[in-house]
Amino acid sequence: MILAILRVIGRRLLAIVPVFAVVTVLIFGALRILPVDPAQMSLPPSATIEQVEAKREAMGLNRPVWEQYAIWAKGAVAGDLGDPRNTACRPSMWFWNVCPRPSNWWSAR
Repeated sequence: MILAILRVIGRRLLAIVPVFAVVTVLIFGALRILPVDPAQMSLPPSATIEQVEAKREAMGLNRPVWEQYAIWAKGAVAGDLGDPRNTACRPSMWFWNVCPRPSNWWSAR
């Protein structure tokens, strides 16, 4: 009985991988199609062209799209969800600070 349950859980967890891959590729592609420049959006309106180009280089936006995705996916798997845009903490740290930890679940009852 337990083995059957573990097998079902294992299959479900393995099914998450292709779904995650397809969804992230679609979202990543959709964000690249948008007519906005993330480097320019992250700088003040008074930024010079040289500053924008330097920011694009620092953000890796001058690399091919497949390479940008590979870098992002590698970071996401490692828990790096990107740089903060409007908060002082990284997204992964925000998640762990806002969401309850499993050790707190039992003590909250």
